[in-house]
Amino acid sequence: MAPMNPVRGIALKLLSVALFAVMVACVKAARDVVPAGQAVFFRAFIALVPVLVWALVIGQLRAAIVTQNVRGHVWRGVISASAMTCGFAALGMLPLPEVTAIGFSAPLLTTVLAVVLLGETVRVYRWSAVAIGFLGVAVMIAPRLTALGPGVSEAEALGALIALASAFLMALAIIHVRWLTRTEHTLAIVFWFHIACSVAALATLPFGWVMPDPYLWALLIGAGLTGGLGQIVLTLSY
Repeated sequence: MAPMNPVRGIALKLLSVALFAVMVACVKAARDVVPAGQAVFFRAFIALVPVLVWALVIGQLRAAIVTQNVRGHVWRGVISASAMTCGFAALGMLPLPEVTAIGFSAPLLTTVLAVVLLGETVRVYRWSAVAIGFLGVAVMIAPRLTALGPGVSEAEALGALIALASAFLMALAIIHVRWLTRTEHTLAIVFWFHIACSVAALATLPFGWVMPDPYLWALLIGAGLTGGLGQIVLTLSY
């Protein structure tokens, strides 16, 4: 297991957030036309390009492909594909700022799961920050989940619940990544994540995909490239 380097981990995490913000903006712009499953496929499949280029540049292509934990990668792929599908579906029901804000509950949920599933230690001041964070999320989604919210439609309420489900699944996927880093190479974790998500997303093909025009191609490819780079940086951070 690699030695801890909190400062570098935080910096890489912040960079991944910026890359994922661009990715989400691309998906949001395409979601009026492109189904969620198709968006997940392009996000995962196109992302293989930066992943494989990175592996070639550092001379570790074999490390990206070889794995000793196929089952672990399959489970991580299923969880992550479900998280992405829920997140992309929510983008079609809610404004981008709300989906993004609800998504920020994922690190809070990760903290709780890290204690429960990994046995990691969290001090009192961090628990205080988590509690404040959950309060903020509750304030954001409350109007979407109650009849007291003016002009709230059933689709918006459902979108808030789906976004929250996506955040939980994302947190679970992060815990799974943390577990995989104990035995698996970073490149293998990233590579097999995108393979598993691509295969899972193909299962939505019978439910209807659309032929992208040049503008949609640019959005989907942009989402895949920034998502791939973001995934590499995120995995390195953990």
